[in-house]
Amino acid sequence: MSAALASAMPDANRLRLSVALCTYNGGAYLDEQLQSILNQSRLPDEVVICDDASTDRTTDIARKFAATANFPVRVSINESNVGSTRNFEKAIRLCEGDVVVLSDQDDCWYETRLSMLEQPFLSNPSVGLVFSDADLMDENSRLLGKRYWKTHGLSESRSKQMGEGRALDVLLRHNVVCGATMAFHSELRDIVLPIPDMAVHDLWIALIASVVSEIRALPVPLIKYRKHLGQQIGVLYYDFWESLAKAKQIGAAEYLRHALLYAMARDRIRQYRSGRDLEKKIHLVDGKAKHMSMRAAIPAARWKRLPLILRQTVNGDYFRYSEGYKSIAKDLVA
Repeated sequence: MSAALASAMPDANRLRLSVALCTYNGGAYLDEQLQSILNQSRLPDEVVICDDASTDRTTDIARKFAATANFPVRVSINESNVGSTRNFEKAIRLCEGDVVVLSDQDDCWYETRLSMLEQPFLSNPSVGLVFSDADLMDENSRLLGKRYWKTHGLSESRSKQMGEGRALDVLLRHNVVCGATMAFHSELRDIVLPIPDMAVHDLWIALIASVVSEIRALPVPLIKYRKHLGQQIGVLYYDFWESLAKAKQIGAAEYLRHALLYAMARDRIRQYRSGRDLEKKIHLVDGKAKHMSMRAAIPAARWKRLPLILRQTVNGDYFRYSEGYKSIAKDLVA
């Protein structure tokens, strides 16, 4: 990361940690989440709660928490519903700490989450983002015996790539970073905000961070991630046949959306960062945008697809930017 990030760390042993917690009609689970923040072995320096015009008791719970917590808590309530991405953007803007720790309303943190997230930032000023694995639980807080990484495509080989400083290579194929497990240095705020309307906040932040900084993946669950039908966004794990059916539903419109998103990321990075050391990574982001544009433009007639697909197979783009043979097969027959 830039030299400015290194100089932004005045205390070699401690950073100011701001929690950005977004809520919307989360009264059923918010108490449990807030209690887990109170139970942290390393308490936050502030908590910013942004509520997206809830109609249940969520805001009452948030205000009570603000009045009783032994650290600063600010509660901001939107006049109208703006959606999860805009709400997180607002919360991130309001945070004043060195590191912004994202929080959903319906999870539960393990006591060491903040202390473990802080360490990679302290150890290496080039680290811009840290994320962890998570245990999955149900709506009744019962653990499901499953981990987020395994259900969301972060295999051992991809985790190893992350550890080798190749986070961008992983993210260009598949987003594996869950926003609820993420923390990032506040210096990144100027480049990641505003978040494009078509983007989900965790993919956008992780993608930008993987280009302009280093990312650390902690292979331990630091939260219990709640899986339930009321989630606005998040992981719902699928069996093989459900995954196959879901993949078949992804078509030209989704590919075009991704093409535009990665093109926006390329342009945003070039607007705020420059240097020969970044050009290789920016070129990869541009390649992802072009690859997804190609997939969006695949002809309906199958015999006309072969030259396009063959070209992207030979040059390695299907393996660099998609899921290899799985994506090739899908584009040939779907």
